[in-house]
Amino acid sequence: MIVNTRPNPFTSNIIVEIVNEQPAHAIVRLYRQDGKFIRIISWDMAKGRNITMFRDLEDLDDGTYVLDAVDALGNVLHKTDLIKRMLVLT
Repeated sequence: MIVNTRPNPFTSNIIVEIVNEQPAHAIVRLYRQDGKFIRIISWDMAKGRNITMFRDLEDLDDGTYVLDAVDALGNVLHKTDLIKRMLVLT
């Protein structure tokens, strides 16, 4: 399994791309560093490239967030830190 997230830092959306060698189920979680969950996606994925998005995150406070993917047994398959930055219009 290959997992990519973008952009980092993010302002309002996070794209999650997972490439699998076989069909799989994963739970993708976005949470604060103190462990409070922000969003959770339960995802049945096909073999190959799978893409989803966490949307409408602009109201989150600036800072570091954690995104992970776990399998049906709760094993962490991927974990990464993401930085939230406020969008500044000039």
